[in-house]
Amino acid sequence: MRDGFEDPVLEAHKAKITYPFPGGPDQGEAVDVAPGVKWLRMPLGGSLAWINV
Repeated sequence: MRDGFEDPVLEAHKAKITYPFPGGPDQGEAVDVAPGVKWLRMPLGGSLAWINV
């Protein structure tokens, strides 16, 4: 939300987000992200399609 007191920042100077993986795992698939750490996209019923665990 802008309140009018922001300093003008050129787009070239804004920090960019760098993602370590090109995409997330498929539903029900686990991906190793570090030794002993997995990224799992778990399907759910109801209003949430999945959660990232």
